[in-house]
This record gives sequence, structure tokens and C-alpha cells, in this order.
Amino acid sequence: MLTRTMRVRAAVACLCGALALLPAQPRADSPAGTLATSATFECLWWSEAQMDGLDPNHPPPKQTRVTIKKWEYSDPVGVPNPDVVDLVVKIKNTSTETAAQVAPAVQIQWLEGPQSKKQSAAWSALAALPAQEAVSIPSHESKTFRYPIDVAGRMSQLAKQHGWPWSLRAVVTTTTAGGTVGSARFELPIVPGD
Repeated sequence: MLTRTMRVRAAVACLCGALALLPAQPRADSPAGTLATSATFECLWWSEAQMDGLDPNHPPPKQTRVTIKKWEYSDPVGVPNPDVVDLVVKIKNTSTETAAQVAPAVQIQWLEGPQSKKQSAAWSALAALPAQEAVSIPSHESKTFRYPIDVAGRMSQLAKQHGWPWSLRAVVTTTTAGGTVGSARFELPIVPGD
């Protein structure tokens, strides 16, 4: 017969064994707990002043950087529909120490389908964008990485089969000297004209 002490020891041993099987949680000061990754899509477009009275047949150069939530061809001047979109990745170090060898690994994919039937579209395979050099990010500072993406080129490729890129998705994986820290997805809907 087990004594009370023996039962308590057995229960503690079981509890310790169960805790050992739980996945480790990142410490608050580990890279996973201190690096925050965000991304936006940007492009060069005309400023408000340039758009006032703009002749679409003889437009001035686009010199204003704007953040876009979607690519849309509803108004060729007033709504951004650039040939090239920049994925702008920002990594912020919220720790009290410098984060070493930080870099995003970026892959993109397109939601492709017939021009007239978005519901038939499917995601393409992921394609890696060229890697950028890893950097150190000092405590409480950020680093920005830019990746140009040729939207017009993809549209041209798909137009040959009467297709359309209904959306652009970027998968950003943040890495450090210690390995992968985290991953996030960012999407840009692409709306054709009427």
C-alpha cells in the first residue's frame, strides 16, 4: 500500500513530466518576444497638387510615396494603380539589447484566375524574393527593408491567357542569428477596371 508521502511524490513526478512536454514559450527578452514585424505596400504616385488639372496623356513624373491598401484601376489618375509596388517591411527591436543578424525572408504569391471570374482564382506557388543583407538593430530602433514587386509584369503574363492577378500575398519570415523568430502574411487586393 502506498503511503501518503509516496502518493505526493508520484503526483509531483507526473506533474513535472507533463510540464516538460509542454512547448517552450519565448522569454520576454528572447528575439521572438522582442522583434515586431510589420509591412505595408507603397508606390510612387502623383501628389494632390500634380493631380489638379493633370493631363493623363502627358503626365508629370510620379514623385510622392503613398501607402496603398489595394491596387485599383477605377480612376487612372486619382486612385493608385502603379506598375511596381514596394513591399515595405519594418522590423522593430523592443528589447534593451541589440538584435544581431536580423533579416526578413520574403516570399510572394498571386491569386490568379480568369479576368471575369474571381471565384475561380487559385493561389500560385510561393516564390522567394531576393534576400537582403542581415543587419543589427539597436535597442528600441527599427530597420526598414524594401522589396519592389512588378505588378504590371505579372498582369502582362496572365493577360496572354485572359487571366488576372486578383491579389498579391507576401509571407514575411523574420530571422536572426538564432534562427526563425516569426512569420506573418500581408495581402494587397488587385481590382480591375470596369
